[in-house]
Amino acid sequence: MRQLTAGFLSLTALLGLTIQVQAQEMVSPPVTPSCKAALANAQKRLESGRQLKVGVTSNDVTQSYADYPRTRPTGYTFAFQGTAALTIINSPKFMTALATDVIHACDTVSMVTFAVDRSDNLVFLGLLPDGQVKTFECLEPTRTGKRPTWGQTFCP
Repeated sequence: MRQLTAGFLSLTALLGLTIQVQAQEMVSPPVTPSCKAALANAQKRLESGRQLKVGVTSNDVTQSYADYPRTRPTGYTFAFQGTAALTIINSPKFMTALATDVIHACDTVSMVTFAVDRSDNLVFLGLLPDGQVKTFECLEPTRTGKRPTWGQTFCP
């Protein structure tokens, strides 16, 4: 997928990683036309009528989850900044609808993350074994190095 992102966004993820999206052309893994359309539609729905800049990046869920859905190793993150950012991150039904559309349209996608730029406001949604897209359960971080299981994430 090729897309042009505007502005500069950085996201400090739960594991202390920084994802940076700069104003340049990004090349992501190949995706189907229906997946490209769902991603573009989700970005448009997030930005439409709002003071919001959205960057979209793909990620490999296999790095964080040993028990991810085997045929769906990809995740997408919608990182946003602007005056409407907190409104979006506090709208679980809206985020679930967007994530569901993306996951159903993209046959390799199992997780969609929404993130307020430069904050620890993150919401992880994923495809569960029963076929539903749900928000991941928030767990207190452990010092054992143990990874969360699919459907769970560590709280910031």
